[in-house]
Amino acid sequence: MKNNRVLIIGSGHLAYRLKMLVRNNGYEITHIPSGAFSNKNQEGSRFDTISQALKDIDFSSLSMVYVVDDNDELNLELIVALLSLKMDLPITASFYNENIAPHLRAVHPNIKILNPAKMAAPTFIESLYVPIKRSLRYTPSKLSYESTRNRF
Repeated sequence: MKNNRVLIIGSGHLAYRLKMLVRNNGYEITHIPSGAFSNKNQEGSRFDTISQALKDIDFSSLSMVYVVDDNDELNLELIVALLSLKMDLPITASFYNENIAPHLRAVHPNIKILNPAKMAAPTFIESLYVPIKRSLRYTPSKLSYESTRNRF
């Protein structure tokens, strides 16, 4: 039986877009936002907080895990916690610093590391060459000498 549930860990625009994409492809979603790993009012390390949050997840019902927070440090802590569970579940994670990728793949061959900035860069560069077809909606008024004279 194919598992139809995906775990998405993280917050931000990437997590939001991924949730929409996964849901549109017919998967059920379990989402843990980054705030669940904040340990400001608790004793212990953030790793303890992460382990506590992950212990209630039924990993046997999942087909994949996405770790997509905007913070590489948190993503790395989440990956280490997931790897400590000794599961063979596919994991996809976002890291702006890709130097860690070969080391993670050596430990868990079913992991894929993606750099969101590297993926978005071609689209941003391409948009620089698209001619602007709209005019400004707002035209700033000219400041009079009197209104700026007393400001300095």
